[in-house]
Amino acid sequence: MSEGSGCFSTGLPVFDELFGEFRPGRLHLLVGHTELNFHLLDRIGVLSAESGDNVYYVDGTHRINPFSMASILRARRIDPTPTLRRIKIARAFTAHQMDALVRGSAPEADPFPDLLLVSAMDHLLSDPEVDEEEGRGMLENCLRSVEEMARRGSCVVLAALGDGRGSDLLQRMVGNVWKWASLKRRGRGRIKIINQDGRWVDFRPLPPTQTSLDDFGG
Repeated sequence: MSEGSGCFSTGLPVFDELFGEFRPGRLHLLVGHTELNFHLLDRIGVLSAESGDNVYYVDGTHRINPFSMASILRARRIDPTPTLRRIKIARAFTAHQMDALVRGSAPEADPFPDLLLVSAMDHLLSDPEVDEEEGRGMLENCLRSVEEMARRGSCVVLAALGDGRGSDLLQRMVGNVWKWASLKRRGRGRIKIINQDGRWVDFRPLPPTQTSLDDFGG
């Protein structure tokens, strides 16, 4: 693991106060289909890589955007190039691709990832064209793989959409993680964040292109 590996937060105080730190050797889960979910994944990946960690991002949503990650760094007055070089991105478009990337490429990634991000595993593995039993089997195999990654020292963050048939798979994922948070849209652009202890907060996030003083912190 890299010298930079260790506990870290997203840098978004409202979320961090409720969720706490992300830790090596643990599984974490974010649930929801809001823009804030995706922005948090970008922040988690960028801030981990900025500290010197190697990041492996398996994207099942087709929305990861290195330019968005670079904008987070530029807002912090940081040259994005060295940081983005430490983020390896793999895209999954089908259930079988997700299964292969999580079970094969991630454990064998070189360099070994200090942070493993996996988005939309529940969504792709619950594809109606995939037999339900086969989908559950692939989920079990993927969970065993990410648990092994955590045992080897990776900080693992799973981002689930929690929609359709995926809600059944989501219940299985929740039982495997150290802690989780759910983000849901509210009226007037507000988002409710609730954690596994039932604590929650309701707030209106800034537009992605707008910065706050927190973006200029150390």
